[in-house]
Amino acid sequence: MTEFTDALASARRELVRDEYADRVKRLVMEQLKVLEPEAAIEDTGYFNHSAIPDFVATWNNAPRREIFVRSSYADIVASNDVDLRQNDSALFMAIDPGQTVVESGFEMRPQDLRLSVRSANRILLTDAFAVAEIATTTDTLNPLGSAVRANFLRGGRGLIDEPVADSLLGGMTNPGEGVSELIRQVFLEDAVFRMERTAALVDWALSPNSEITALQSAVLNGTMSVDELRNVLPWLLRQTATSGTSQFWERLGGMFSFESLEAVATELEGIDLTSLVRSNLTTWSAKRAYLGLNIVDDPDSPQPVWAFIGGVLRMLDDERVVRVSYSGHKLRPRPGGISPRWNDVRRRVRDYKLRSVSLSGVERSLQIEARSSEDINDDVQAVAASVEDDYFVDSVRLMTTTLAADELTPVDVNFSESMATAERAVQLGALVAVALNVIGSERSVEEPHAEGNPVD
Repeated sequence: MTEFTDALASARRELVRDEYADRVKRLVMEQLKVLEPEAAIEDTGYFNHSAIPDFVATWNNAPRREIFVRSSYADIVASNDVDLRQNDSALFMAIDPGQTVVESGFEMRPQDLRLSVRSANRILLTDAFAVAEIATTTDTLNPLGSAVRANFLRGGRGLIDEPVADSLLGGMTNPGEGVSELIRQVFLEDAVFRMERTAALVDWALSPNSEITALQSAVLNGTMSVDELRNVLPWLLRQTATSGTSQFWERLGGMFSFESLEAVATELEGIDLTSLVRSNLTTWSAKRAYLGLNIVDDPDSPQPVWAFIGGVLRMLDDERVVRVSYSGHKLRPRPGGISPRWNDVRRRVRDYKLRSVSLSGVERSLQIEARSSEDINDDVQAVAASVEDDYFVDSVRLMTTTLAADELTPVDVNFSESMATAERAVQLGALVAVALNVIGSERSVEEPHAEGNPVD
């Protein structure tokens, strides 16, 4: 028994007609939210109706699912619910888990229940005890148990009673062919793919030097959802066995974007992301970078080079810190910096194609922009040298690399804000290099490239 099933049993014992439906629906709603916090759960206002569901679950990227609460499995079979909704993906949850009923005019045994859903490929029959079992599972050993929980509401099918739930969760701690076959039987195809991908990642993480099997090669493709990342990534990042396998981190990083990584920043707060980020500097993209001083309470305390701190990804470089983001909401300008002299900036931008410069002198200000020329480095120097004034640089626009290595896009550098901003996403490593080389101090760091990424 669990708190959920105890509360349901109490509601049935203390049956008060005007309160029973409200108590049961409130308890079920709370449990559904534990199962699937990312889903929007709508209470339809009906209870135990023959055709109208009690709840409707919807997701941004998955079909909706109608949820019917029934008193027992016998009610589901006696009402012929499954046959009436053969083509639906409805979920029927029995409060009472009993599967054997022998009464005058009606008999039901476990085999009858299984037969009732055999021809309904998308309907899920379950009960409160199975739901409670799955909802309370943890990922202390590996994330496969959480994968069952994350996919149960949107992707379960057939009969998942408490014994089946036990088999699924027990197999998740020691995955093998038996549990893989069970997953294929009781989950829809897209859920099976997500769960097999999680299993493949866990298997590879635990045996990082093993060869990728044909199955793993097939499932370690495509795009991982934010839910998948939230489920598996924190566990993977804590596995020391994979810290030095760049092939693993490259393959993993290729299945999601930096923007998706930011969506799970809360779950990754403070975790060392160095191996993952270093392996994907040229495959992820970002739009904003900020350069500041690395101020720590204990400079001798070891810190990861790359980590989410305060929800923003940051990179340590000796006494400097670079914060990067895809979203402008996560990383905002911090005015108050000092504009450098043009003679200093000139050295920093010489390896970039310069498109515009804003100069401020003692007597005049100049805005120099490229029209037909691809690079105005020499033009700016000629103008600055022709006028007797001491020019400071407010901002520059330069060209750097997008995810397509042979394609360039503009990045605006505002020195007083210590910020580099691109309207169109650029390579993460290239943006970090702009922050360190152009905004930064005299120490220069080369832009990362495919053969080796000096920006670590």
